[in-house]
Amino acid sequence: MTTLRREMGWCGTRSSWKHRSTISRSSLRPGYYRRLVDTRGAEDIVRDSVGLLNDRLAQDAVQQLDLAIRLDPRYWTIYLQRARAWLQMQQPERARDDLLIALALHPGIGSVHALLGRTSYGLGEYDLAWHHAIRAYQDDAQVAVLLRALQEVSTA
Repeated sequence: MTTLRREMGWCGTRSSWKHRSTISRSSLRPGYYRRLVDTRGAEDIVRDSVGLLNDRLAQDAVQQLDLAIRLDPRYWTIYLQRARAWLQMQQPERARDDLLIALALHPGIGSVHALLGRTSYGLGEYDLAWHHAIRAYQDDAQVAVLLRALQEVSTA
């Protein structure tokens, strides 16, 4: 019976059972329920990294985005921005890896599929490029040039 009450959210001593929702906020330890991620801080860093990438400071952007990942590792936009930085630094393998992470976190974005398709095509990974080019096309992203290039490679 005791374990059932605990599973249902009841707490207290045997003589004074009460539901957790009736416990006053003052009885909770301060800071105990604080969020473990800082999404707002990560968003600010991503916003700043756009300016760094526009100024061709990709290495600085990667360092900032690494910090953003520590603040909120599940914020998919960080990985997209870092992939763009890797591409500016001529490191397409790392860009591909970050784009795959971004899509794992938020799978329905046509522009990320298109960028991953172009990156995979540049790496010679044509099966991966086909997959993401088709997904990007289904999401109405502009991939006509990529699809034609993949078709030429496939027929050769």
